[in-house]
Order: sequence, then C-alpha cells, then structure tokens
Amino acid sequence: MTMTTDELINLAETLAKAMPAEDAKNVWRGWVEIAKQAGIAQALQWAAKLGHDQTLRPRIRAANAAIAAAVRASERRLTALSAEDRERVFGYVAWLLTITEATNRQQKRNSDRRRR
Repeated sequence: MTMTTDELINLAETLAKAMPAEDAKNVWRGWVEIAKQAGIAQALQWAAKLGHDQTLRPRIRAANAAIAAAVRASERRLTALSAEDRERVFGYVAWLLTITEATNRQQKRNSDRRRR
C-alpha cells in the first residue's frame, strides 16, 4: 500500500493520540525495537502482556496497554505499508509523543507559576 506523507502522518497522529502522554514515548521506542526485530504481531503480544502485568508501575502498564490497543486497531494498515513507510510512521509517532510530552510539561510549569 502506498500512502502520501500526509496520510502517514495522519496514521501516526491516530496512534499517538491513543496513548497516554506520560511514559508512552519511552515505552513506544522499546515497542518499535521489538516490532523491527520480531514483527508487529510479536510486539503486539508483548505489549498486551505487559499491559496486564501487575509488577509494572501503573503508567508503564497503561502505556503498554494503549500501544497494544492503538496498534491492533491500525494493524492492517501498518502491515500493508512498506518497511520504510512503517518506520516513518513509527518515527512520526515518537516525534508526536515527544511534542505532547514537552507541551504538557510546559503547561504544568505555566500552571505552577500562576499558583505562586
């Protein structure tokens, strides 16, 4: 399947919006490495398992569960992409999560300053 850059970014936005702002970026990066090495199906199983692992911190568990759900919902579109386009989408997701995290941090700082 061939998608335009705008379509790839839209897919990445769909994935990123489904993930919690906190901790998702680092968990996403780990998930992408597993997906590159073992494939999307194995990486999905891993994320789903960790999404229910009571030994993990709640935010890490939530990030894994969200990744599993978001990727599962878009799995057909992701697997239809070329490896290069799939890596672009994964990179866009990481970029969007970084921006979201930075924006949330800045908003928190601004909110804290107003309270003083």
